[in-house]
Amino acid sequence: MYLHALRELDSRGGTGGARARRSRALLERVAWSLGQVAPDNEALPRLRHLLAHYLLEARSHDAALEQFRLIGRWCGAQPWNESDDPVAAFDHARGLAAKHVKRQAHPKGTETMPL
Repeated sequence: MYLHALRELDSRGGTGGARARRSRALLERVAWSLGQVAPDNEALPRLRHLLAHYLLEARSHDAALEQFRLIGRWCGAQPWNESDDPVAAFDHARGLAAKHVKRQAHPKGTETMPL
C-alpha cells in the first residue's frame, strides 16, 4: 500500500528524492514484508519493480539490487513502462544499483561487484 501511495504522490509531483531518502527504513520494511508474500502472488513482481525504483531513489543501493535480483530480467512494469524504451530504463536502473553497491570480499580475498 505504501508503494502505491508513493506512486500516486509522484504522479502529482509531490514526493521528490528528499522524501524518498528519508523513507529508507520504511522502504526496507516494505522489502521485508514482500519477502513474506507467496512467490506465486500475481502482484509481487509489480510491487518489486516499484520498490526497486524507490529504493534506488532513496540511495539504498544494496536493497535495490536485491530487489532487482529477485525480479530477474523481466521489466514489463511501472515505472520502466513510462519510458520510451522500458528495457533500457530497467537496465539503466539495475546498473546504477550494481554500480553503487558496496564491494564485497570473496572468501579468497578478491573483490567483485555483486550482480
